[in-house]
Amino acid sequence: MPQPPHIERQFAGSETVRDLVKGHFTGAPPLRSAIQTTLIGGLVVAVAFMIARAIS
Repeated sequence: MPQPPHIERQFAGSETVRDLVKGHFTGAPPLRSAIQTTLIGGLVVAVAFMIARAIS
């Protein structure tokens, strides 16, 4: 059953906020930490989608 498209945006938004907070408490630049994790997460999802599509 396909998920509604807003689920992915909510997940990405919550991950970004979590990484902003994580960057603040670890001493890393919060915005940089959030952007890096969001981009890496997006890349991982894209690769997983391509692999799943190639298999099926």
